[in-house]
Amino acid sequence: MNREKRIVVTGMGIMTPIGDNTDDYYNNLVAGKSAVTRWRSIDTEKVRCKIGGDMGDYDYKAYINKIKPDISEHALKRLRKISRTAPFATRLTNLVAVQAYIDAGLFKEDIDSAKISAIMGGHNCNSNYIYNNFKQFQEEPEYINGMMGIVVYDTDIIASIAEILQIHGPVFSVGGTCTSATIAMKHAMNEIRYGDSDISLVVGAFLDYSPLDLQALILVSAISYKSFNDAPEKSSRPYDIRREGFVPSHGGAVLVFEELEHAKKRNAKIYAEALTVESNSDANHLSNPSVDGQARLMRHVLDKGGVKPEQIDYINAHATSTPLGDSIEIQSIKKAFG
Repeated sequence: MNREKRIVVTGMGIMTPIGDNTDDYYNNLVAGKSAVTRWRSIDTEKVRCKIGGDMGDYDYKAYINKIKPDISEHALKRLRKISRTAPFATRLTNLVAVQAYIDAGLFKEDIDSAKISAIMGGHNCNSNYIYNNFKQFQEEPEYINGMMGIVVYDTDIIASIAEILQIHGPVFSVGGTCTSATIAMKHAMNEIRYGDSDISLVVGAFLDYSPLDLQALILVSAISYKSFNDAPEKSSRPYDIRREGFVPSHGGAVLVFEELEHAKKRNAKIYAEALTVESNSDANHLSNPSVDGQARLMRHVLDKGGVKPEQIDYINAHATSTPLGDSIEIQSIKKAFG
């Protein structure tokens, strides 16, 4: 095992309501564009949250046609075949993975597929698919989706990506609610540093919210539902006095992690270096975070990464817009950074 392996990011893909590629996403983000609207793809008749970032009607066929020149012929056939029967979360997560693979230039490379791994962060991704099939089951059990026994599981998402991209290294999913993709990053780094992978895809999967999910989140005051149903674009308010919870949204992202020397040999473009990913626990199943726990973890990450607090110029905050979560996070950052 080589514990000194350095890991870099050589590919990125993203799909959100404000952009289905990295350039559009970034430009719209810094311009302050909001894509929060009233839900179209989720039946909100019985729930008080009417707003979110909706990609339920996204034209995936048009996107596949757009990327056709950049993807191998065989991969294109596999992508189209799987997309025809895949649930929403699987279909769009597949597209993000292909986008990142294109960005990393991997379709143009002859790389041992056993040296590539893929780790997905996310769970309960097909919630709305399950909800709709349950409604059909109540009406007539014989007419639920015929592929449900296979495609309903979260692991089918990462398995579909593996089939499309022909990845023969380790492929699995991990979950940690909002930190799922970060935990996937940690496992991807381990596959490169301590396993046999030269490349590892970090997959932040789509979550297909159901009305049941929204109602459950309302009951614990986690999402915005009180004040902004008629002004969706104003609903996301982290650290604001009028904050009342996060705004649920569709979206997914994929990073391509690669061992530095391997990336150099193939002249890959390098976006950044990943120094370390760490996690901890407050030994508490409820969503009431701890100042000490968060601050302790941030200090641990700085120590492991060999970075001084004054060298940090950006913190990607959780920023849930919940009254408790935002307050605890600000206190934690202050305690960690002084």
